[in-house]
Amino acid sequence: MQQEAPVQERPFTVPPFAQECLEAAADAWGASFRHPFVRALAEGTLDAERFRFYQMQDARYLELSPMPAV
Repeated sequence: MQQEAPVQERPFTVPPFAQECLEAAADAWGASFRHPFVRALAEGTLDAERFRFYQMQDARYLELSPMPAV
């Protein structure tokens, strides 16, 4: 049985629109904690080569992403 993502209490008031977004994304947010890659990373069992591949893909994505205007 897989554990659900922990529910975190917020020490602040969430505006109505943000609350709607949180509710709309609840399934995807919870699923992200159950993804095999994330679980293995958290458990310390992720294969080093798999992590290296992810890290290189992430670096390439960031290199190609336009920087926001300041």
